[in-house]
Formats: sequence, structure tokens, C-alpha cells
Amino acid sequence: MPEVVREPKISYQRVPRLGCFMAVPLIYNSCLFNEALEEAIEDYLVISKEKEEQDRQKAEWMEQMNQKRIQMQESGDTFEEDEMEWKLIEFAPFKTF
Repeated sequence: MPEVVREPKISYQRVPRLGCFMAVPLIYNSCLFNEALEEAIEDYLVISKEKEEQDRQKAEWMEQMNQKRIQMQESGDTFEEDEMEWKLIEFAPFKTF
């Protein structure tokens, strides 16, 4: 049987002592369960619809601004585009435990 204390693949911080053992807890959040997947799919569908609606509203707003710009240019006035702030729509983080 080979001797494990002198194994070259094992690295020691100091001189190896028989009977010494160090354990480090590895704690992490996991999303590998059915509820997390179902909520992620549901969130994806809802957010996708909200983004499509917002994109439609942005296109309508841009069209209105283009029409307003054309009208202002025809009348000889200077056009100042209205600023619009759009809500930032993001996906929710995965449910973890």
C-alpha cells in the first residue's frame, strides 16, 4: 500500500502531521429545482410581453415625434424633441434556496 503522506499530488501548508484534517463549508444558493424553472419561464413570458408592448409604444412615440418634426419644419419653426423616459424592464433573478 502506498504512503499517502509522501504523495506528490498532495500539498501541505507546513509539515504534514498525521491526524490533521481541515474542512471548509461550501455554501451556495441553488436554483436547480422545479419551482425555480417554472417561475423563470413564467417571468420570461410576462417580461417578453411587457417589452413587446414598450417597443410598440416607443415606435408610436417616435412616429409622433417624426410627424411633429415634419410639421414644425414645414411651418418654419425649430423642432425640439420631447424627452421620454422609459421604464427599464428586466428579468427577475432566479429563485434560489
